Amino acid sequence: MVIGRISKGTLMDQIYLPKSRPPGFAVGSFVELIPTLKEKAPFYTHSLPHVGPIKIQIITEIFNYFEYVDNVIITGSFLEKGFSFSDIDVIIIDKLKLDKTWEEHFLEELGIKVHIICIDRNSLIRGFKTDPLFQMMLSKYISKKRELFKLDYEFNYKLLDLHLHHSQTLIAGFGLLSGKEKYNLTRNLFAIKLFLNKNKVSTEQVDLAIEHAFGKGAVKKLKNNLMEKNSFLLKFKQIYAQTFKTVMIRAKHASK
Repeated sequence: MVIGRISKGTLMDQIYLPKSRPPGFAVGSFVELIPTLKEKAPFYTHSLPHVGPIKIQIITEIFNYFEYVDNVIITGSFLEKGFSFSDIDVIIIDKLKLDKTWEEHFLEELGIKVHIICIDRNSLIRGFKTDPLFQMMLSKYISKKRELFKLDYEFNYKLLDLHLHHSQTLIAGFGLLSGKEKYNLTRNLFAIKLFLNKNKVSTEQVDLAIEHAFGKGAVKKLKNNLMEKNSFLLKFKQIYAQTFKTVMIRAKHASK
């Protein structure tokens, strides 16, 4: 890639390139010019060093559609590098009821499935304190207006038990699940484990914990459905049992 500046000419505007440049830019070559976005994007990012120009267009379309709500937050796999996402997770912060025509609009206009959650601000703050999956979801996001979430821990053991039982399906259904499903259920377990220890619950920290438990490359193997069943399930069952025991013991003490 070569960066050049457009200069004003007498008959035609032009771009000057340095003589010492990469192969492929010889005199007479045809090249494609794509403008770089230098202006500040009209939204706020958290733990995101870069957002591609195509994704910026999609984000702007979503934010413009929800012009009059309190705030809009975009999270999930859409924010990861590349275009491997299957849908876009959108949180509407306002006292509104979900309207299915919103999702239909984006599917028609953008050709992308948009999964929308409506939540008021008080419920959002409470969820961030009590739900490790919520904390993980909001560890990386783009918002229309700046949001400040105070990291805090309030243990709702019924909720944690419910989330934990969801991960149990990996044990019985290992051979029937896709790689994405296996990864999500494993990530679910480790998010709860980190939360119980009052550690930061982010996608990066959860992935590190998975790799520490199952070895380097475990996340990639899970996603690609290449994880060896017997050794993985042996370790998974141990971690699940330990986490479940912790939840039950703490729930018992909390009820006294």
